[in-house]
Amino acid sequence: MQKIENSILNLELYRYSCVEVHIKPNNEMYRRLLIDNFIALYGVDEKYKQVVIYRVIYGKTDYLNLIEE
Repeated sequence: MQKIENSILNLELYRYSCVEVHIKPNNEMYRRLLIDNFIALYGVDEKYKQVVIYRVIYGKTDYLNLIEE
């Protein structure tokens, strides 16, 4: 749990370091942070210069289908 927390806190400095993921059907854009066996999906709020964590999901989950539903 500590590694997940530290990785998310590092996004304060490196918010654009992770790959963009586009989720259908609305082509919403998230960024994907890989942390061991987990994936954190987040966005960057440009207005407030904040990182918004949307979900932390176990890595073997079909997260694209989970989010699309």
